[in-house]
Amino acid sequence: MIETIEMIGLKRSGHHALMNWIIKNLTHQQVDYWYKYIRLRGTNFWILNDSSHKIEEGGKMFLDTIEHSGVVPNTFIVNYEDTDTNYCLFNDDKIYKGSKSKYEFYGHDIKLDSRVLIIRNFYDNIFSRYLGVKNRIVIEAFYDDKFINLWKKHAKYYLENERNCIKFEDWKYNKDKRNDFLKHNFNINETFNTNNIKGTTTSNKEDIEKDYKILPDQIKEFIRKDNELHNLMGQLGYKYNEL
Repeated sequence: MIETIEMIGLKRSGHHALMNWIIKNLTHQQVDYWYKYIRLRGTNFWILNDSSHKIEEGGKMFLDTIEHSGVVPNTFIVNYEDTDTNYCLFNDDKIYKGSKSKYEFYGHDIKLDSRVLIIRNFYDNIFSRYLGVKNRIVIEAFYDDKFINLWKKHAKYYLENERNCIKFEDWKYNKDKRNDFLKHNFNINETFNTNNIKGTTTSNKEDIEKDYKILPDQIKEFIRKDNELHNLMGQLGYKYNEL
Protein backbone atom coordinates (compact mmCIF):
# COMPACT_ATOMS: atom_id res chain seq x y z
CA MET A 1 0.00 0.00 0.00
CA ILE A 2 1.52 3.31 -1.13
CA GLU A 3 0.74 6.25 1.14
CA THR A 4 -0.20 9.10 -1.16
CA ILE A 5 -0.55 12.88 -0.85
CA GLU A 6 -2.80 14.64 -3.38
CA MET A 7 -2.47 18.35 -4.09
CA ILE A 8 -5.04 20.47 -5.94
CA GLY A 9 -4.24 23.89 -7.40
CA LEU A 10 -4.78 26.19 -10.34
CA LYS A 11 -1.90 27.04 -12.63
CA ARG A 12 -0.02 30.13 -11.35
CA SER A 13 -1.51 29.66 -7.86
CA GLY A 14 1.78 28.71 -6.22
CA HIS A 15 0.96 25.01 -5.96
CA HIS A 16 4.43 23.87 -7.08
CA ALA A 17 6.08 26.00 -4.39
CA LEU A 18 3.61 24.71 -1.79
CA MET A 19 4.40 21.13 -2.82
CA ASN A 20 8.13 21.74 -2.46
CA TRP A 21 7.60 23.28 0.97
CA ILE A 22 5.60 20.22 2.08
CA ILE A 23 8.28 17.91 0.65
CA LYS A 24 11.04 19.85 2.40
CA ASN A 25 9.30 19.76 5.77
CA LEU A 26 8.69 16.01 5.39
CA THR A 27 12.10 15.00 3.96
CA HIS A 28 14.47 17.98 4.41
CA GLN A 29 14.89 18.04 0.61
CA GLN A 30 13.25 19.93 -2.22
CA VAL A 31 13.22 19.38 -5.97
CA ASP A 32 13.68 21.18 -9.26
CA TYR A 33 10.71 20.67 -11.53
CA TRP A 34 12.69 19.75 -14.62
CA TYR A 35 11.23 16.26 -14.80
CA LYS A 36 7.77 14.75 -14.58
CA TYR A 37 8.84 11.89 -12.33
CA ILE A 38 11.27 12.41 -9.44
CA ARG A 39 12.63 10.07 -6.80
CA LEU A 40 14.18 11.87 -3.84
CA ARG A 41 17.77 10.97 -3.06
CA GLY A 42 18.18 8.23 -0.49
CA THR A 43 14.45 7.83 0.11
CA ASN A 44 11.37 5.98 -1.07
CA PHE A 45 9.57 9.32 -1.46
CA TRP A 46 8.49 9.80 -5.09
CA ILE A 47 6.91 12.75 -6.89
CA LEU A 48 4.72 12.70 -10.01
CA ASN A 49 4.66 16.31 -11.21
CA ASP A 50 1.61 17.74 -13.02
CA SER A 51 -0.06 14.39 -12.49
CA SER A 52 -3.33 15.27 -14.24
CA HIS A 53 -1.43 15.85 -17.51
CA LYS A 54 0.01 13.08 -19.72
CA ILE A 55 -1.28 10.35 -17.41
CA GLU A 56 -0.04 7.41 -19.49
CA GLU A 57 3.45 8.91 -19.67
CA GLY A 58 3.46 9.31 -15.89
CA GLY A 59 2.28 5.74 -15.41
CA LYS A 60 5.03 4.38 -17.64
CA MET A 61 7.66 6.33 -15.67
CA PHE A 62 6.19 4.98 -12.43
CA LEU A 63 6.43 1.36 -13.61
CA ASP A 64 9.87 1.86 -15.19
CA THR A 65 11.24 3.31 -11.95
CA ILE A 66 9.91 0.36 -9.95
CA GLU A 67 11.40 -2.09 -12.45
CA HIS A 68 14.84 -0.45 -12.52
CA SER A 69 15.09 0.27 -8.79
CA GLY A 70 13.47 -2.91 -7.53
CA VAL A 71 11.48 -0.96 -4.92
CA VAL A 72 8.03 0.57 -4.57
CA PRO A 73 7.60 4.05 -3.05
CA ASN A 74 6.58 4.34 0.59
CA THR A 75 5.21 7.83 -0.04
CA PHE A 76 3.94 9.24 -3.31
CA ILE A 77 2.97 12.89 -3.88
CA VAL A 78 0.92 14.01 -6.87
CA ASN A 79 -0.43 17.38 -7.94
CA TYR A 80 -3.53 18.12 -9.98
CA GLU A 81 -3.43 21.34 -12.01
CA ASP A 82 -6.52 23.12 -13.37
CA THR A 83 -8.84 20.25 -12.46
CA ASP A 84 -12.15 20.12 -10.69
CA THR A 85 -11.84 19.65 -6.94
CA ASN A 86 -13.19 16.08 -7.11
CA TYR A 87 -10.52 14.92 -9.56
CA CYS A 88 -8.56 11.81 -8.57
CA LEU A 89 -5.87 10.01 -10.55
CA PHE A 90 -6.33 6.63 -8.91
CA ASN A 91 -9.48 5.11 -10.37
CA ASP A 92 -11.05 4.66 -13.81
CA ASP A 93 -13.62 7.41 -13.26
CA LYS A 94 -10.91 9.91 -12.22
CA ILE A 95 -13.23 11.03 -9.40
CA TYR A 96 -12.45 11.12 -5.67
CA LYS A 97 -14.90 8.89 -3.80
CA GLY A 98 -13.76 9.29 -0.22
CA SER A 99 -10.75 8.05 1.71
CA LYS A 100 -12.18 4.56 2.29
CA SER A 101 -12.73 3.73 -1.39
CA LYS A 102 -10.33 1.46 -3.27
CA TYR A 103 -7.67 3.25 -5.32
CA GLU A 104 -4.82 1.93 -7.41
CA PHE A 105 -2.18 3.09 -9.86
CA TYR A 106 -0.98 0.66 -12.51
CA GLY A 107 -1.55 -2.40 -10.35
CA HIS A 108 -0.35 -0.92 -7.05
CA ASP A 109 -2.76 -0.21 -4.20
CA ILE A 110 -2.93 3.43 -3.12
CA LYS A 111 -3.81 4.77 0.32
CA LEU A 112 -4.93 8.39 0.13
CA ASP A 113 -3.48 9.92 3.29
CA SER A 114 -3.84 13.64 2.59
CA ARG A 115 -5.77 15.70 0.07
CA VAL A 116 -4.95 19.42 0.16
CA LEU A 117 -5.74 22.52 -1.90
CA ILE A 118 -4.09 25.90 -2.39
CA ILE A 119 -6.00 28.94 -3.63
CA ARG A 120 -4.66 32.36 -4.61
CA ASN A 121 -6.25 35.80 -4.74
CA PHE A 122 -8.50 35.70 -7.81
CA TYR A 123 -7.09 38.85 -9.42
CA ASP A 124 -3.45 37.88 -8.92
CA ASN A 125 -4.13 34.39 -10.27
CA ILE A 126 -6.00 35.43 -13.41
CA PHE A 127 -3.58 38.30 -14.06
CA SER A 128 -0.58 35.98 -13.72
CA ARG A 129 -2.15 33.55 -16.18
CA TYR A 130 -2.94 36.36 -18.62
CA LEU A 131 0.60 37.77 -18.47
CA GLY A 132 2.09 34.30 -18.64
CA VAL A 133 0.40 33.64 -21.96
CA LYS A 134 0.89 37.16 -23.30
CA ASN A 135 4.62 37.17 -22.50
CA ARG A 136 5.05 33.52 -23.54
CA ILE A 137 6.16 32.50 -20.07
CA VAL A 138 3.67 29.64 -20.00
CA ILE A 139 2.36 27.62 -22.91
CA GLU A 140 -1.22 27.17 -21.78
CA ALA A 141 -3.21 29.00 -19.14
CA PHE A 142 -6.82 29.86 -19.93
CA TYR A 143 -8.07 33.05 -18.30
CA ASP A 144 -11.66 33.27 -19.54
CA ASP A 145 -15.01 32.37 -17.98
CA LYS A 146 -13.79 28.77 -17.73
CA PHE A 147 -11.10 29.92 -15.29
CA ILE A 148 -13.58 32.06 -13.36
CA ASN A 149 -15.91 29.07 -12.86
CA LEU A 150 -13.02 26.82 -11.86
CA TRP A 151 -11.73 29.38 -9.33
CA LYS A 152 -15.22 29.56 -7.82
CA LYS A 153 -15.30 25.76 -7.42
CA HIS A 154 -11.93 25.89 -5.67
CA ALA A 155 -13.16 28.72 -3.44
CA LYS A 156 -16.23 26.70 -2.42
CA TYR A 157 -14.04 23.70 -1.67
CA TYR A 158 -11.84 25.92 0.52
CA LEU A 159 -14.86 27.15 2.49
CA GLU A 160 -16.11 23.58 3.02
CA ASN A 161 -12.70 22.06 3.86
CA GLU A 162 -10.73 24.97 5.29
CA ARG A 163 -8.30 22.97 7.43
CA ASN A 164 -7.26 20.93 4.39
CA CYS A 165 -6.63 24.08 2.38
CA ILE A 166 -4.38 27.13 2.49
CA LYS A 167 -4.45 30.48 0.77
CA PHE A 168 -1.27 31.34 -1.10
CA GLU A 169 -1.00 34.60 0.82
CA ASP A 170 -1.28 32.80 4.19
CA TRP A 171 1.27 30.23 3.07
CA LYS A 172 3.71 32.96 2.15
CA TYR A 173 3.26 35.36 5.06
CA ASN A 174 1.48 33.71 8.00
CA LYS A 175 3.59 31.31 10.07
CA ASP A 176 0.71 30.30 12.35
CA LYS A 177 -1.49 29.37 9.37
CA ARG A 178 1.35 27.38 7.81
CA ASN A 179 2.04 25.50 11.01
CA ASP A 180 -1.65 24.72 11.57
CA PHE A 181 -1.90 23.44 7.98
CA LEU A 182 1.11 21.12 8.43
CA LYS A 183 -0.02 19.91 11.84
CA HIS A 184 -3.54 19.10 10.72
CA ASN A 185 -2.65 17.44 7.41
CA PHE A 186 0.74 15.84 8.08
CA ASN A 187 1.08 15.81 11.89
CA ILE A 188 4.35 17.79 11.80
CA ASN A 189 5.41 21.28 12.76
CA GLU A 190 7.07 23.68 10.34
CA THR A 191 10.85 23.22 10.29
CA PHE A 192 11.48 25.11 7.05
CA ASN A 193 9.64 28.33 6.24
CA THR A 194 8.93 29.68 2.75
CA ASN A 195 12.36 31.29 2.26
CA ASN A 196 14.21 29.85 -0.74
CA ILE A 197 11.44 27.43 -1.60
CA LYS A 198 11.48 26.63 -5.32
CA GLY A 199 8.48 26.79 -7.61
CA THR A 200 8.56 26.19 -11.33
CA THR A 201 11.16 27.91 -13.52
CA THR A 202 8.54 30.49 -14.55
CA SER A 203 7.32 31.31 -11.03
CA ASN A 204 9.63 34.29 -10.52
CA LYS A 205 8.96 35.89 -13.91
CA GLU A 206 5.79 37.74 -13.00
CA ASP A 207 5.52 41.50 -13.31
CA ILE A 208 5.56 43.13 -9.89
CA GLU A 209 3.17 45.88 -10.99
CA LYS A 210 -0.34 44.45 -11.15
CA ASP A 211 -2.50 46.64 -13.34
CA TYR A 212 -5.59 44.44 -13.51
CA LYS A 213 -7.29 46.92 -15.83
CA ILE A 214 -5.18 45.73 -18.76
CA LEU A 215 -7.08 42.44 -18.74
CA PRO A 216 -9.17 41.97 -21.92
CA ASP A 217 -12.48 43.84 -21.86
CA GLN A 218 -14.55 40.68 -22.21
CA ILE A 219 -12.89 39.16 -19.14
CA LYS A 220 -13.41 42.34 -17.12
CA GLU A 221 -17.09 42.24 -18.07
CA PHE A 222 -17.40 38.61 -16.94
CA ILE A 223 -15.84 39.60 -13.60
CA ARG A 224 -18.02 42.70 -13.11
CA LYS A 225 -21.26 40.76 -13.65
CA ASP A 226 -20.45 37.71 -11.53
CA ASN A 227 -22.01 38.37 -8.13
CA GLU A 228 -21.25 34.83 -6.96
CA LEU A 229 -17.55 35.48 -7.65
CA HIS A 230 -17.66 38.73 -5.66
CA ASN A 231 -19.36 36.98 -2.75
CA LEU A 232 -16.80 34.14 -2.69
CA MET A 233 -13.93 36.62 -2.77
CA GLY A 234 -15.39 38.31 0.29
CA GLN A 235 -15.90 35.04 2.16
CA LEU A 236 -12.24 34.18 1.60
CA GLY A 237 -11.15 37.64 2.77
CA TYR A 238 -10.16 38.92 -0.66
CA LYS A 239 -10.98 42.45 -1.74
CA TYR A 240 -13.14 43.18 -4.80
CA ASN A 241 -11.31 45.42 -7.28
CA GLU A 242 -13.20 47.74 -9.59
CA LEU A 243 -12.04 47.16 -13.16
